[in-house]
Amino acid sequence: MVREARRLHEEACAYLREGKPEYALLFQERILEILPGFPSVHLRIAEAALAVGRRDLAIRSLGALPRRAAVDLRQPEVRETITRLLAAEP
Repeated sequence: MVREARRLHEEACAYLREGKPEYALLFQERILEILPGFPSVHLRIAEAALAVGRRDLAIRSLGALPRRAAVDLRQPEVRETITRLLAAEP
């Protein structure tokens, strides 16, 4: 399962680089089905959701982070996602 999730993650990242965030979002949502307890999946969904203008989904995804998740808010990608979310139009 982890191997498949990594493969899907690589494809999702490639779609983001190509400017196709809607596909990245689909792939990240599939990863969430495979590995529901991984906090980084919620962050990646929020990132892709923001890229396609789905602020509501980004907020839900960040809110779905497990309470005991060891998410380091000092990580650049975490800070960037949260900053983009706060700056996005409601």
